[in-house]
Amino acid sequence: MVKIAIIDGQGGGIGKLITEKVRKTYGTDYHIIALGTNALAASLMLKAGANEAASGDNAVASVVNTVDIIIGSIGIVIPNSMSGEITVNIASSISLSKAHKFLLPLLKGDYTLIGNNLEPLPHLVDELLKELKPIIKKKMEEATMCEANAYLYKDGEETLLLERVDKIVPHSDGLYLENIFGEQKIIKAKIKKMELVNHKIILEKS
Repeated sequence: MVKIAIIDGQGGGIGKLITEKVRKTYGTDYHIIALGTNALAASLMLKAGANEAASGDNAVASVVNTVDIIIGSIGIVIPNSMSGEITVNIASSISLSKAHKFLLPLLKGDYTLIGNNLEPLPHLVDELLKELKPIIKKKMEEATMCEANAYLYKDGEETLLLERVDKIVPHSDGLYLENIFGEQKIIKAKIKKMELVNHKIILEKS
């Protein structure tokens, strides 16, 4: 399932509107994570239709590395914007994330955005929804083609080992696993079963 992070701070009004529109337009087939620089913003986005929410510097910086798409105003990649709520850690984590980023040209302070028609927020969100559609389709196709969650089978139970694995190769210590986010694991195990229709790889200790 495609994961979309919507990021906002301060009063959370922008994030709330984006969340409502994305959910209404694309339904429940996508997992929306509301990331607020404060609890109020996260709460508003959650009420607007997000599947889950988190707030604070560490939460935002961590989660952006696990999603496919990031949406927010351009200020989310500028340190100290939003009255200082966007920390250096948050801005750099978003910038370095492999997720596709949609940034609305909304920014206060000593910045002038050149070459953009500064439309009202509702018009910008409508444009966002148009641009979002082909990227969501692409991400869905990528997920369908080459990703699977790896589980470790033990005593009749399957425990999630690593999400969205797209590489498994033999290793001197067993198997080397890597997912689309660059997370890696080496485990002394062998493949027990592959359920590609369900995007599952079942491993067991060797």
